Amino acid sequence: RVPFAVSAKRADTAARVAQAEGFFLDALEEWRAQNGAERVTLVGHSLGAYLATAYALRHPERVAKLVLLRLVEGSQKAMKAPEPATKERVKEAHDEQREKRDKESYTRRFVTYLWEEGCSPFQVVRSMTVFGPMLVGRYITRRFDGFTDEETRNMNDYLLNITLAKGSGEYCISHILAPFAHARQPLVDRISALKIPVVFVYGSHDWMDAEGGTKSIERLRAAGNRNASIYIVDRAGHHVYLDNPDAVNELLLKELSTGVQ
Repeated sequence: RVPFAVSAKRADTAARVAQAEGFFLDALEEWRAQNGAERVTLVGHSLGAYLATAYALRHPERVAKLVLLRLVEGSQKAMKAPEPATKERVKEAHDEQREKRDKESYTRRFVTYLWEEGCSPFQVVRSMTVFGPMLVGRYITRRFDGFTDEETRNMNDYLLNITLAKGSGEYCISHILAPFAHARQPLVDRISALKIPVVFVYGSHDWMDAEGGTKSIERLRAAGNRNASIYIVDRAGHHVYLDNPDAVNELLLKELSTGVQ
């Protein structure tokens, strides 16, 4: 595997994100050029959807359409306009922050520390020796309980082998995402630059709702791009393509048939 490294300082979030994104985007652009594809339709899932969008922003002339399955996004909450802070407001903010820290569990603080130190979840599994495969097996059995025995074995072999392999691009995660999977530089703040069709797809019981996609569509339309849509796939969670493959395949065939022009 290609070694992954970021030279930017931890405090320089913009540089960290740019370098981590570049690790993947440069490779994708090299692949596109070598294969002589002038324009492509990109389909991505989760972090792959994030990177597909980042690629379209960096190389807009090379992308005809985006189909984004469960795009990783930031937490976008409505905020009031900033106001000059009084001493009382400063003390109030300090008390709120201290209360929030006190309420955080030790486990949450520990996970946050490991994340910010660049410790990969795969690295944790690799360090567990014989318990690593057991952990992967239990996850597969619990998460994909509708699989046949053969499908379960195949998924277990696949996930176990990529987890135990030498670490590479997995180390980008803590540079692109803040702890608990929110983008450090949310795409909703950048996506309005896209002039191409964008399709957002979410599962009906995903652990993160479709609010990010809805807000992205609002930003696109405000910038003049009316060619954006959103789908909710029934009986599907984060892994929409596995939870309801028939519906997702039908959707992809429909969208890909109207892709590159």
